[in-house]
Amino acid sequence: MTDRSTDDVPSPRAALSSRTDLGTKDAVCPEHGEFGSKGFRLEAWKREIWLQCPQCQQAAEREQRDEERRRQADRLARERQEAIGQTCIPLRFQDRTFESFHAADEVQLRALTVVRDFTEGFVAYASKGSGLILSGKPGTGKTHLASAAMLALMGSGRWVQYVTCMGMIRMVRETWSRNSERTEREVLRLLGSEIDLLVIDEVGVQYGTEGEQNIVFDVLDRRYAEVRPSILITNQDAQGLKSSLGERTFDRLRQTHALVKFDWPSYRRTARKETEA
Repeated sequence: MTDRSTDDVPSPRAALSSRTDLGTKDAVCPEHGEFGSKGFRLEAWKREIWLQCPQCQQAAEREQRDEERRRQADRLARERQEAIGQTCIPLRFQDRTFESFHAADEVQLRALTVVRDFTEGFVAYASKGSGLILSGKPGTGKTHLASAAMLALMGSGRWVQYVTCMGMIRMVRETWSRNSERTEREVLRLLGSEIDLLVIDEVGVQYGTEGEQNIVFDVLDRRYAEVRPSILITNQDAQGLKSSLGERTFDRLRQTHALVKFDWPSYRRTARKETEA
C-alpha cells in the first residue's frame, strides 16, 4: 500500500472553498432540546460536518473567552508581582494604595494630598527634579504613601526603586571589593541618573560618618544634576536630618524637595491599644 503524499492533502482553506451546503436537519441537544443543525460536505476531504446546538456553541465560545481572560489576568498579575519584586518595596507595603490610607484629620489629609498630587503630576515634578521628604515618627504612614506612589508610577511604566539609606551605602561600599561584579561608577550612575524615582527609607538611621555622608551626597548630587526626583523617608526632624546627612546634602535637598510632616501618633501603637482593649 502506498502512503498518501502530503502534497495530496488539501489545505484547510482549500477544503473549505470546496464545501457543499447540505441544508438543515432536525437534531436534539441533551441540554437544550430540539434544534436545527446546519450541515455541509467538504468535498476535498469527502466528509460531512453537522453543527452542534447553537446554545452549546455560544456557551463554549463564552467559556473560551473567559478562560483566555483568566489566563491574561494571571499573566498580568505574575508580571506585576515580578515588577514589584524588582522595585524592592517591602512585602508588607506591596498592596498599599492612596485609598487605603486613613486620613483622620486635616493634617493627615494634607500629607495624603501632597504625595498623591506629586504622583499624579509626576511628569511636571520630574521635569524639575522636584521630590519629597516625608518626615515624622515611626508608624505614621510615611512608607505607606511612598509605596502607594511607587506602585502607581510603576503602573505607568516608570522605573521606581526602593532602598534603605544604609542599603544604598552598602551597595556603593560593596563595589570596593576586589570580587565585585560592578564598579562604583556603575552603581552611582544607576542610583543617580537611571532610576526615574528613587525612594530612600530610614534616612538618619546611619551613623552619620563623613564617609556615609559623602556617599549619600554623591547619589543625591547626581540626581540633582540629572534632574531626577527622589522621596526621602525619615524619622528625623529638619535639624536631625541636617546632622545625619551633612550640611551640603541638606542644603541641596532644600532646593528641590518639599518637606511633608507626619506629626501624629503611630498607627501601630493605636492598633495595639485597640487590640489589647
